[in-house]
Amino acid sequence: MVDKETLENLERGFILDGDAEMENVERLIKRVSELAGVDKEGHVVIKDNTLSKRLREIDKILLALSVRFLASRLQEKLNRDVTISPMVTAEELSKYFGMKRDTATARLNDLKRERKIILKGKGKFSIAPYYIEVVLKKLESARNNNVHSP
Repeated sequence: MVDKETLENLERGFILDGDAEMENVERLIKRVSELAGVDKEGHVVIKDNTLSKRLREIDKILLALSVRFLASRLQEKLNRDVTISPMVTAEELSKYFGMKRDTATARLNDLKRERKIILKGKGKFSIAPYYIEVVLKKLESARNNNVHSP
């Protein structure tokens, strides 16, 4: 049987002080804000035109989903009205990036099959939160190496 002191030591090492999720959201937002931004209606804009031209459609979609998810979480954590939905539709993506709606739908379905995004309702998708870090690493590498994204 484990004594109370041992359990309390485990608790101190395991249960963190503060808001670990907010710290992670803050760290990810700092990184993603170098690549893209979002307005209050949720319209995503890639800040670097050169990068935008080089990115594949699927990478633009992953970036938009990451931006929307993080913006929504930030509003929620700040106890503000959440005006930016973490969910994105194919129609929105086609408007943001000038791709055909059918192309956006096909790429969203590919990403869903790969479990990188989650279907949240009829035609509404959100990024799988665990995949945001992977997306950012790929896009930062593409930007820094001045090559096409992987």
